[in-house]
Amino acid sequence: MTKIFTFSYFIFIATVVVAQTDETRKNNWTFHFMNTVVQQGHSSFHPLYSGIKSLDSNAETQITVRNTWFLGKRLGKNTSIYINPELAGGSGLSGVAGLAGFPNGEAFRVGSGAPKVYVARLFIRHQIPLNEEKELVTNGPNQLEEELATKRITITGGKFSLLDFFDGSQYANDGRTQFMNWSLMTGGAYDFASDTRGNTWGVVLEYFVPGRIIRFGAAAPSSTPNGPKFDFNFPNASGYNFDVRQNFKLFNRSATIGLTTFLNNTLGAKFNDIKYARPDSVLKYEKKYGQKYGFITNIEQEFQRWAWFVTGSWANGKTENWGFTQIDRSANAGLVLFGYSWYRPNDRLGIAGAMNGLSPDQKNFLARGGNGFIIGDGKLNYEPEQIFEVYYSLRANQNIYLTLDYQYIWNMAYNKDRGNISVWGIRSHVEF
Repeated sequence: MTKIFTFSYFIFIATVVVAQTDETRKNNWTFHFMNTVVQQGHSSFHPLYSGIKSLDSNAETQITVRNTWFLGKRLGKNTSIYINPELAGGSGLSGVAGLAGFPNGEAFRVGSGAPKVYVARLFIRHQIPLNEEKELVTNGPNQLEEELATKRITITGGKFSLLDFFDGSQYANDGRTQFMNWSLMTGGAYDFASDTRGNTWGVVLEYFVPGRIIRFGAAAPSSTPNGPKFDFNFPNASGYNFDVRQNFKLFNRSATIGLTTFLNNTLGAKFNDIKYARPDSVLKYEKKYGQKYGFITNIEQEFQRWAWFVTGSWANGKTENWGFTQIDRSANAGLVLFGYSWYRPNDRLGIAGAMNGLSPDQKNFLARGGNGFIIGDGKLNYEPEQIFEVYYSLRANQNIYLTLDYQYIWNMAYNKDRGNISVWGIRSHVEF
C-alpha cells in the first residue's frame, strides 16, 4: 500500500509541473489530476447466519486508492480527444460484498487489491453548432476551455462511463467528493452497462438547447455480471440509454428535473430459470440473451446556502443484475449545506437517506439460497435495505479536500436476520 501512496503523489507532482510548463497551450490542451484515498471500517457484529456473499461479521478496516490523469487535446475547431490513465488499488469492505448499497463509491470488485494501471477513458468528442450564439465552457477534467454554440449536437465515442452523461446530479453522483454510498451516486436500480470499474465502450449523442438537454447512448455491457471483460456481440449484447434534463421554476427559483430510461441486452439469466447456485456462486442456467429495462427520475434545486435532491429508480427485476449492483427499486433524498453560515463557504455538509428493494423474482431467488455478484446470505428474511449517510467535506485549500463520513445501514443485503451496521470513513481528495 505504501507504494500506491508514493506513486500517487509522484504522479500528482509530475502533473502540476507538466500543466504549468507552457501556459500558452491551455486552449488546445487540458491537464488535470485527481487522487482519492478512502479508509472505511466497521465493528464486529453477531448475525444469525452468513453466506459466501455476506459482509464479514468480524471487525475490519479497508483502504482504497485511485488516481487519475485527465488529458485532452484539441484536434480541430470542433473536435477533441481525451484519455484518462488510472492507477487503483486496495479493497472495499469484505472484498466488496454483503451490502447492495455498498458504502464506498471508490471500491471495485477486482480479483486483487494490488495496484493496477489501466485506461479508464479514451474518447473523441465532436461538436456540431446549430446557432451563432455562444457560451464559454471553462477548462476542467475532460473539458477544454472553449466557446460552444448554445444550441448544438455533441457526439462522443470511445471508452467512458455512462454516469458521465446519464442520471447526472450535481450533488449526489461522485464518490470522490460527495456521498460515498452506491445508492446515492445514482439511482440504485440503474443497471447501466459497464465493467467492474464502471466503464464501457460506446457512443453518446447529446442535443443542447438553453434549459434542456436530450441524450441517447448505446454501449457494451460486460460479458459476465459486473465482470472485467466486455461483450461486443452487438446488437445482441447492448445497453441503450435515453435521458432528458429540463430546467424549470420551483418556488421562484431554478430547478432541474430529469428522466433516464435504459434497456439492456445481456446474458443475464432469468431468476425463475435459475435452479440453484453452486457453492462458488456460479449460476447454473442456459446462457441466452435477454432484456432488462428500467428508469430513473430525479429533481434537484439549489438555493444560496443549501441544495436538495430526490431520486427514484425502478428496474423490472426479472433477470439478474449485470452492471451496477443488486437493487431493483430505490428511492433517495438529501440535503447539501454550503458552509456560508459557519464562515467556511467552500465546505459541504451532506445528509441523505436511501431505501433499496428487490423484485419478487430476485427476492425468491435469494431466499432459495441463491447468490448474486455482491449479496447472498444463503437465506433471506426480507426487509428493504435502508441507508443513512452524513459527511462533512472540508476544503483545506484550493486543491485538497478532507472528508469525514458516517453511514448507518439497516437490514444488510435486505436481510433482517443479518441486522444493522455502522460504517465510518475518512476520505482525502487532491485535485489539480
